[in-house]
Amino acid sequence: EGRPVPAPAVRRAVRPDGRRAGQQGVRARDAGDRTAGVHARAHAEPGVRDPRRSAEHDGGADEDVPDKEDKSPIQISYVPERDNYCEVVRKLLNHIQQGDVYEINYCHEVRATATELDPIAVYKKLAAISPNPFSCYYRAGHRHLLCASPERFMVKRGKVLITQPMKGTAARGNSVQEDRVQLSSLLNSEKERAENIMIVDLARNDLSKVAESGSVRVEELCGVYSFTRSHQMISTVSCKPENQITFTKILKAFFPMGS
Repeated sequence: EGRPVPAPAVRRAVRPDGRRAGQQGVRARDAGDRTAGVHARAHAEPGVRDPRRSAEHDGGADEDVPDKEDKSPIQISYVPERDNYCEVVRKLLNHIQQGDVYEINYCHEVRATATELDPIAVYKKLAAISPNPFSCYYRAGHRHLLCASPERFMVKRGKVLITQPMKGTAARGNSVQEDRVQLSSLLNSEKERAENIMIVDLARNDLSKVAESGSVRVEELCGVYSFTRSHQMISTVSCKPENQITFTKILKAFFPMGS
């Protein structure tokens, strides 16, 4: 714990309170009295802990859930399909050319269907292939959520609220030299920095809705951190929330999430 991923020129994020977040494990029951399980880990800012170790700790599962090897073929489809996707992109480009907006982050859905699927086995494979500090398996009845994310959305520590938007990605290189080139390219990419700064502005605006006047701060802008399979550009924004404000109101102020 505490070793950054070995990579060149890795910058360490600001740690406002100087502490590391600990492991969280929750067991609960939903309204229908069906067992709901949560397995999650939240760690300190990027670069503090080696994320390659997360699969070792986060790949666990409820003992009452069968752990079997999944053999079912999975069919992948894209929503929207290519033609519709390209048409939407053309419309978005027109909006930019008309001056309606200056930058757009357009996401699309990928659907996977299978006649038989074991969520635990899939999650363990996911965590092994792409170990990340915010990996999570969540089950509520027949619904399952599988996550392998390197990104912290939000954390409140004492009187400080922190969000760490992540925009800008580069694959790890196959050699030390190639890895350095990939990292340097990400760090100096005008496109990736523009996307990151756009989301930082959005995060600052969202924080201002719940923050004490003058307390919103950009702790770090466009820091680059290395994970097992990728380099990521991450910024850190913080504030002091208004007194007596509830965490529910804070979450509502941040939705829909920009990153």
